[in-house]
Amino acid sequence: MEESTLTISLVYIDRLCENTKIQMSMNNIHRLLITSVLLAIKFNEDDYYSNTHYSKIGGITMQELNTLEEEFIEGIKWNVWVDQELYEKYYNYFKHYQSLVKEIK
Repeated sequence: MEESTLTISLVYIDRLCENTKIQMSMNNIHRLLITSVLLAIKFNEDDYYSNTHYSKIGGITMQELNTLEEEFIEGIKWNVWVDQELYEKYYNYFKHYQSLVKEIK
């Protein structure tokens, strides 16, 4: 997975939280991450695996992943485009967080 894909997936999670009443918790973060990464991979990368593959990685059924994908894409109002300015903002957040984690280690 490309670093840009992970950055885009963070944008998608924020969009979902802004557009819906969903709140991240320990009970749903796993599903939000796998679904946002799946959508970002499909949008950003030339090659990707089937949903069956990602459901196995995520430890959920393909049917659940398909449902999550559908609900997520509707929750972000099909807005998968991330403009350069917004991308750079999230990328800088991501890089800053990475540097903090490295300092802790």
